[in-house]
Amino acid sequence: MNTILITGSEGNIGTYLVKHLEKTRPDFKIIRIKLKEMGNDVVDKGGVYFGNLSDSIFVKNIFQENKIDYVIHLASRNYNINDIKNNAYEIYSNDTECLLNILDNCSSIKKFVYFSSALIYESSDNADLNEGITNIILPPKSSLGLAKYFGEEAVKFFNQQYGVPYTIWRPFNVVSPLESHEKTGGHVFIDFYRKIFIEKSQEIKIYGTKKK
Repeated sequence: MNTILITGSEGNIGTYLVKHLEKTRPDFKIIRIKLKEMGNDVVDKGGVYFGNLSDSIFVKNIFQENKIDYVIHLASRNYNINDIKNNAYEIYSNDTECLLNILDNCSSIKKFVYFSSALIYESSDNADLNEGITNIILPPKSSLGLAKYFGEEAVKFFNQQYGVPYTIWRPFNVVSPLESHEKTGGHVFIDFYRKIFIEKSQEIKIYGTKKK
């Protein structure tokens, strides 16, 4: 039986990914990680570990207790537009530290899947977005976009040194019923829903520049 580690398994994407894999791949053992801010509990509770990926010892113990074959790295700090403005360093440092702690233990796995972001294209003026355009545009400007850019490069360098196959995903506008519409600053469609159906707003503010 193959073992797959899914970080961010309790998030908007990870929750449904786990359900899908449990249904379609019963031959896989799934290991999930739930965030625990203070202290770690390395005891495996039905395939769930409680801890923080920024703790390198916690991460190392998971790999020592299990033969991990595949890793899907979804974990990312919860954020909204205000976080990106006010907690730029925290977002960048947390995301990069968590990823590196995972990669440091992956030299013997069969494949690494990294969930990046459409923010990779943040500096592009071209609406025709494709994978190759990131080789010619400037890096992202925001801390989150730059963290994802760093993550993609780290995964590539890891493959270059250890030969571990990888896939990089760049989701656009994730929509999930798990995301609350009660607070401002969420993903764009959740914000639109709140403005239109909850607040009954007559206008919706859209950030960006108008091109003639």
